[in-house]
Amino acid sequence: MRPSWQIDLKWMLGLLACALVAVGGVLFSLSHVTERETAIPVASALVSAGINDRVSDEEYAQIQAAAASSPTSNITLSPISLTFPGGNIAGMTKEQASAYVGASVANVMYDNGAAAAKSLIVTPPPESQQSAVKLGPVGALTASDHDLFTKLFVIVAIVALCLLGCVALLSRGWGRLGAPSFIVAVAIAPLAVAWKAAGSAVGTGDAGESLFVRAARESFNNASGDLSTVFLAIAACAAGAVVFSLLGSALSMMVSKSGGTAAEPALAPAAAAAAAPAPAEAPQSGGVTFKVRQPKVPELKPGMVSGVPQVAKDSSKQQVA
Repeated sequence: MRPSWQIDLKWMLGLLACALVAVGGVLFSLSHVTERETAIPVASALVSAGINDRVSDEEYAQIQAAAASSPTSNITLSPISLTFPGGNIAGMTKEQASAYVGASVANVMYDNGAAAAKSLIVTPPPESQQSAVKLGPVGALTASDHDLFTKLFVIVAIVALCLLGCVALLSRGWGRLGAPSFIVAVAIAPLAVAWKAAGSAVGTGDAGESLFVRAARESFNNASGDLSTVFLAIAACAAGAVVFSLLGSALSMMVSKSGGTAAEPALAPAAAAAAAPAPAEAPQSGGVTFKVRQPKVPELKPGMVSGVPQVAKDSSKQQVA
């Protein structure tokens, strides 16, 4: 029987490990979402939608005319102060030009931070009824944030692995595999379900939505699908390890019981010998006991009757005669 403090310590470390595994999963998700391949398409789609809404058809017609007449001259798209050669958007539709400028702003934001991207946004004049383009939550999709989330994930993962190792050491038999695996499965399974539900909630959109909304949905769905697959695979492996440990524990118990039953007949003679009665002792007065010795029976040999030599009887008869 293990001491109670070992059981309490195991539960405490197990709960702490479960919490850290869940936190590590969240940090891994943030690290994946802020990768360049995921962050820039999402940020570009949202920023491009803001640009497209704030440029009228008349204003874009003038910008397109200037780009066609002087392809090498630098021009801007009114909500953004970023300059670029007019030839880069010559012949594009307003949506295509907005996507081009939005992607440029997203790249600047990812490499240099949200402050650098905000400096490119033009504040509309007071008499204008339009508001400035806002970054919103996409301001966190930067390389610096990605590095921060990655470092935090590595630290939390190392601490969580150490705690899982302590839980395994405090366990016995197949529990050294089953207990840590159960903790990982319980902590990771909700993340797999959450990302699957998030991808289903965002969906792919419909044909009536704008190009930018569909692009943002597609980028988010790709990221959520990857995360859901990774977490589901980890949870499935952990659950499989739990089942394997349970089967191993049950098999060990069966082997132990069958081995004990087979050994009982072999131990029976020894138990019978140990249970043989000891020589009887006759109690005496005064508390002193003496062993009662059985009389020694003389061994019969040839020429003897009832222990008396036959030769002696014959000699006595001759003397009488």
